[in-house]
Amino acid sequence: MLQVSTDGVVSMLTTLVDNWGSIHAGLYVSAHIPLYSDTLAVYQAMEATFPGYARQPLVNWLVPGPDAEGNAVTFADLLTWRQTAPAVVQDVYGVFMVSPAGDLLWAEVNPNGSTPMQFAGDTFSHFPQFALGASVFS
Repeated sequence: MLQVSTDGVVSMLTTLVDNWGSIHAGLYVSAHIPLYSDTLAVYQAMEATFPGYARQPLVNWLVPGPDAEGNAVTFADLLTWRQTAPAVVQDVYGVFMVSPAGDLLWAEVNPNGSTPMQFAGDTFSHFPQFALGASVFS
């Protein structure tokens, strides 16, 4: 059994952040709960298409630090998608992250439920964060 220290997970997350490259965030518009077995194809099939939508790069990750539970946590800049013209409503249910190699890294359900995107000027914002746990591995 392996116990990773708080300093260890902070160091591991720092290495990840320093070597991630250009991760991109996309939006999905189906009531899907992310699964361990999901692939990028799952999210591409339900990716947003409203006017003005495009995947956005995650930039300016903060230096990772420990949280109260001993996990390492980092945050990127706030992302905001803006609809540029009226269209059929698309409800944003969550966000997915894509690696520079085109692999699905993780996906998140919108904690506020679905957000409708229908009219010019509608927005959806997401504050990306990533945590690495200091729990026991076996």
